[in-house]
Amino acid sequence: MPGQNTCFSLVRGRAMRVTRLDGCGSVDLGPDAAIVSDGFITVQLTAQTDEGETISVTNAAGKVCILDEPCPVFTGYEIQVEFCGVDPLLYELMTGMPSVTDAEGKPHGHESGCGKGFPSRDGHWR
Repeated sequence: MPGQNTCFSLVRGRAMRVTRLDGCGSVDLGPDAAIVSDGFITVQLTAQTDEGETISVTNAAGKVCILDEPCPVFTGYEIQVEFCGVDPLLYELMTGMPSVTDAEGKPHGHESGCGKGFPSRDGHWR
C-alpha cells in the first residue's frame, strides 16, 4: 500500500564502500579514491534537528493569544562507526586524517585533519 513503511527487524552488511569526494561532491578520481572493507562492526546514523524557538504570548487575562511552534528542521546526521581490523586508508577517507607510516611503510597512526573527510554542517571538515 502506498504511504506504508516497511520495518526490517534485522539488516546485515556484508561490506562497506567509502569513496573520496572533492569539495563539490564529485568523485575524486585520484589514487586511493575508494576502498571496500568488511571490517566494520556497527554503523549508526542519528538525525540531527534544530527544534527552533517556540513563541508564546499571553493576553492580559492570562490566556494564550499567540502560539507559534516551529517544525523541526533537519540539519544533518551524526555518524558513529565501529571498526575491526580495517585498512588505515578507510579511516583516513572517513576522517580526513592522513596515515603516518614508519620507516618500513607500515601505518602506525594518523595526523590531525587537513580538509578532507566528512564535512560538518558549517562546512568545516572534521
